[in-house]
Amino acid sequence: MLPVLALAYLAYPFAVHWLLAAGRPRIALGLAAVALGGLCWSLTDSRWRWLALSMIAVSSLAAGALHADEVVLFLPPIAINLGLALFFASTLARGREPLISWFARVERGELAPDLNAYTRRLTWIWVGFFLLMAAVSLVLAVIGPRVTWAWFTAVGNYLCVGMLFVGEYVYRRVRFAHYRHASPLRLLGIVRRAMRELR
Repeated sequence: MLPVLALAYLAYPFAVHWLLAAGRPRIALGLAAVALGGLCWSLTDSRWRWLALSMIAVSSLAAGALHADEVVLFLPPIAINLGLALFFASTLARGREPLISWFARVERGELAPDLNAYTRRLTWIWVGFFLLMAAVSLVLAVIGPRVTWAWFTAVGNYLCVGMLFVGEYVYRRVRFAHYRHASPLRLLGIVRRAMRELR
């Protein structure tokens, strides 16, 4: 299901742009509600899941009644980034293991002190990165052309994720050259396996 969901969310901004240009905001609003609902359905705590779904339903109906459809239409890309930022940040709480530290431990076992400190800082970097992506999506939704918003949220955002992922890997290979390092493809496999375990 993961590739299908990924393609759906990549296509979402372009679908919204086309529906608005075609004068069909209510269909676009329904699409936004489904997209947000899909995000909320992935929440592991059923109480939060149903609360979030209820809020989406109420806000979608209110937006339709007040003719403020676009307020909801632009939310999914912002919600994705804010949700990821919150998820990464939640692992930085006292007594918890930072998410990147956990990934690194799955890869190599017990972490040396320098790697432990580095992975904690890197978790903070990812929190800041997702907050920045959410902010850019919001600014483009408010003042940018819709086509620019569509291209950034469907393509640019994910290119930035890839650039940070690869850039960090190159930096780490140089900064911690005295350690062994898994390839980027193996790292992606480790992340996927670790996320399945987390669920």
